[in-house]
Amino acid sequence: MLSANVSSFVYTKASMNELDTLCQLRIEFLEEYWGKQDETLRENLYSKLMGYFRTSITNGTYVSFLASNEKEWVGIGGMVMREQPGGFKIPNGKIAYIMNMYTKPGYRKQGVAKHILHLLMEEAKTLGCEALELHATQDGEPVYQKAGFYLHPEPTYRLILKK
Repeated sequence: MLSANVSSFVYTKASMNELDTLCQLRIEFLEEYWGKQDETLRENLYSKLMGYFRTSITNGTYVSFLASNEKEWVGIGGMVMREQPGGFKIPNGKIAYIMNMYTKPGYRKQGVAKHILHLLMEEAKTLGCEALELHATQDGEPVYQKAGFYLHPEPTYRLILKK
């Protein structure tokens, strides 16, 4: 487990020991954004997340950093490692998608998200990524803009596949 103390928070690279925390904070983040969900949906999502994090942390396709005040986890951020055929701007095709950036309400505006983002950016460089992408909430936009992110002009389309 990699840890560093910055300000009054301790930052830790997530390992298999933090699977429950990764799941719980992801659900907390989603419910803050989308609203409280039915317990059955929460339990189903928790189960799916547990499987995802167990596999992706093991194979290195997901990296996450957590912040704590030594009493509780107060923030999280993660990135999905993606490798695709290269192009002119990203020849090696290695891109990390930043996601799940969340700081508990009582700890916002204290640099938690900024530091987690910095840790993720450094880790992405170490892993050979040539680009980072993310979706931002309105509240998160200033953090990303100050770090050098810009609104990309290519639109994204999505299709939800029905079962």
